[in-house]
Amino acid sequence: MRRERAKVRTEPLDGHGAQRFLRDEEALRIGLVNRVVPDRDLAKQAKGFAKQIALKGMVAIRKAMTLIGESRRLPLEEGLKLEAKLFGELCETEDMKEGVQAFLEKRQPQFKNR
Repeated sequence: MRRERAKVRTEPLDGHGAQRFLRDEEALRIGLVNRVVPDRDLAKQAKGFAKQIALKGMVAIRKAMTLIGESRRLPLEEGLKLEAKLFGELCETEDMKEGVQAFLEKRQPQFKNR
């Protein structure tokens, strides 16, 4: 997290948006973030994380990004349906088959983005 506090939008039961600030420690404690790094280390950590993601299959990454973007505007039930649909589509890809085979053979997958 870049700053000591993160502005978080929450939806209370009455449906009116409310805003409050979370300190980095609280965001970590409740699972909103998975790590907190000092500002001086942020760029290095972000680049390392991006490199890890880039090693994954791009088809799966694109589907995940679609799901993340769409789930922000969808009700939970529709978001879960979209997740199931996208997962089903991934199961039919060559990259999924390659990923499973590579796992079973204990080797790095060679994704073809198909």
